[in-house]
Amino acid sequence: MLGACTPAPSGRPVVGIYGDSMAFQSAPWSDAALNAAGHPVVSFRFPGLAACDLVRPITDDLHSVAKRPSVVVVVTTGNSLTPCMKVDPSHTAAPGSPDYFEKYRAALDQIATAADSAGVPFVFTWGPMPGPKLTLWNQTNHLGLVAEQVAAAHTTMVVRDTSASVLDADGQLSTELPCTSEESSLPSCVDGRTRIRASELDPHFYCPVSQALPSGWPRACPVDSPGGRRYGNELASVAVASLRPGSS
Repeated sequence: MLGACTPAPSGRPVVGIYGDSMAFQSAPWSDAALNAAGHPVVSFRFPGLAACDLVRPITDDLHSVAKRPSVVVVVTTGNSLTPCMKVDPSHTAAPGSPDYFEKYRAALDQIATAADSAGVPFVFTWGPMPGPKLTLWNQTNHLGLVAEQVAAAHTTMVVRDTSASVLDADGQLSTELPCTSEESSLPSCVDGRTRIRASELDPHFYCPVSQALPSGWPRACPVDSPGGRRYGNELASVAVASLRPGSS
């Protein structure tokens, strides 16, 4: 998996980022920002992963001498595609169903328990939702509530919303947004606006040009990606802010 083995030099606090396509596509920018601040990154991130896919990698890293993170950040949009989300041999848990939320609750509880045992902060955050807005927003909003309930039972877990930097005024993942002051001098800023993604249906959520599927998926965006930079910088900011005093 992307960035899965980065040793910690000189005892500098390591940031662990684990998640799905939102973490995967913003990785170049989150990692660059963290590296620039002196923080190595360990990760396990790939499109389509669910929280239950992350339990073992996070637990392994927390027990690793070389890779042990000083903060664990989990990013998900609530996928239910992989074997760990199966409710029987033929079906995965239907998004929004009781089985679905129970699988997420159980996985987050396992991660939080491991973080508590290690004394490491655990930040759960969800990515902005693409596609049909209301159904997916309700699904993700409920997932956030489930995460809050898990966090209330643990000492290290907090829940953060990291999606604001790529949402429009209506709270939707937009194809185009006003340029920030940092973006105003970049070629991607045209007439005061920058393209976040190619279209509402494109699975490359942070790439302003479309890329054909399934050939070459997943792959890096071939042009400047304002959405990836915005979201990656936000993940890095949340991670650094969550480091325990004295570890940064």
